[in-house]
Formats: sequence, structure tokens, C-alpha cells
Amino acid sequence: MAVDPISKIVKLRDRLVVELKLNYVPHIHVDTVVAFPWIFFKDYNFSENPLEVTEDASKRISKIVEDLKHLYKADSFGFDFHKMGFCPYVSSIFMVKNGKTLSSKTEKAFNWPFFYSMENSRSADGPNSAYVALNTLGVEGFQILIAHLTETAVHLNGLLEQSPDFDIINKIGLGTATLFIPCVPKKVTFENFENEVKVRNEYSMAFINKLTELGNPFYIDKIPSNSTGAAPFPFTSLKTYIISPYSTKQNNIEFMSFLSQLKREIDQNFNFYPKYSNASEEAHPLRKD
Repeated sequence: MAVDPISKIVKLRDRLVVELKLNYVPHIHVDTVVAFPWIFFKDYNFSENPLEVTEDASKRISKIVEDLKHLYKADSFGFDFHKMGFCPYVSSIFMVKNGKTLSSKTEKAFNWPFFYSMENSRSADGPNSAYVALNTLGVEGFQILIAHLTETAVHLNGLLEQSPDFDIINKIGLGTATLFIPCVPKKVTFENFENEVKVRNEYSMAFINKLTELGNPFYIDKIPSNSTGAAPFPFTSLKTYIISPYSTKQNNIEFMSFLSQLKREIDQNFNFYPKYSNASEEAHPLRKD
């Protein structure tokens, strides 16, 4: 949920067009496929806070909106209603400010129905579901849902931070996804960084494998590695992504209890000095048929 500074990028583009004497204007597209529902907070009064959003959740939302509210300055953007728009597959939209951006050089291409599709060859379920969601929920409905999901995610982050069993990887994240890794026992030492990566990844994979055996009851995902800017994080982590309106703080408490019990069971049987396999190249164990 890192939203680029749209307004600054547009200003930079416009300045470079003049400085470099370009005979064209670069097109700025914003990939807003996940973050788009936060745009409904662009006119929300965070000072009065009529929905009584908790302080921590309000800070997260307002930081996202600060840049996202300038979306109208972009030349085009995309929304995926099947992500945070609470719609089924396939329900996406591509919006362009100036239709000539597409048509001026691609008029002939539109004569080929399989080159560009304007939904005329597909089911209408996608646009219909988006239309229904927008009209049923409205601005305030989306605000309530996003606020609830953010508050629930903040609460889960707090539980993970308090726990000595897990470390959060994306502490500065603003969305509803949380990446975390199980902490190896303090008695475990590492010969070098390469050894640490292997041990931690084997340990995380032990959680993944156990979750698979149990049917992954909380729908936890796996992230092989990730990075923030120039800071790579090579450890396999677990991921929660709170997107259900039915998620509650009580669910979070039950989830943490489940994880702690799972960790105790794994620690009793885990060999912290295994013959390392290349776990990063294995197929995703939580997506087996």
C-alpha cells in the first residue's frame, strides 16, 4: 500500500517536457488496482472523524489519501474491483482522461476484436458487479469497510509486536496486509548471514508445511522474499491479508493463540541444523490442488 506522490510526478513530467524540449508528453498511468477504495476518503474530515475511526487507523488512511487524492491529475488509472472492491472475478476498469490517447494511433487496432476488448466479447458480470457495489455501498459504505479492515489490521499488528514468537517485516505498511516471520529460539546461533537465511527459511517452511497439513485454516499466505527500496529481505515470511468485512479483533486473538500453539509444537520437533534444501525454489505449498 505504498502510493506514489502522483502530484509531484506529474509536475516533474511537465517540467522535463519543457526542459528537454520534448515533442511529446509522456503518459502517466497510475496502477491503483488495490488502493482505489481509499479514494473515498479524499473529502473525509479526519479532524471531526464522524465515523469514529481509531487514531492509528486514521493515520494510516490519511497518509494513503494524501497522495491518492491527486489521482485525477494522472492520464489514466486502473481499478480492480475484485480486489478491495468486494466484487467477484473478473471486474476491472481502465480509465483514460483523453480518449485520443488510445484512438489516435490505434484506430485500425480497434477493428480487431481480439487485440483490444471493450467487454463486447465477454460476460457483463464484471461491470455489473462493480456498478452494484458502488451504488449499494456508496462513499460512506466504502469508508466504513476500509476503516474496519484497517482497524482490524492495526490490532493484529499490535498483537504480533507484543508477541515474543514473531517479528513483523512490514512495520511501516499502511494497508491491511501484514508480513511476519517466526522467531527462532534465542539459543540458536548462526555461523554467518548465509547460514542465518537458510535456518530462518527452513524454520518458516516448517510453519508452511504444518499449515498445509492442517488445511491452512486461517488462509495464511507465503512470501518467499521482499524488499523495501534498496533494502532486500531474503527471508521467507508469512502473510495475512485482512479483506473480509467479517474479520474481528476476536478473530485476531484466536489467530495468535493458534500461531503460538503451532510454534510450540514445531519447536519440539524442529532440527535447527538440517541438511538444507533450496526452499525458495519449491512450488507454493499453500496453493496445491
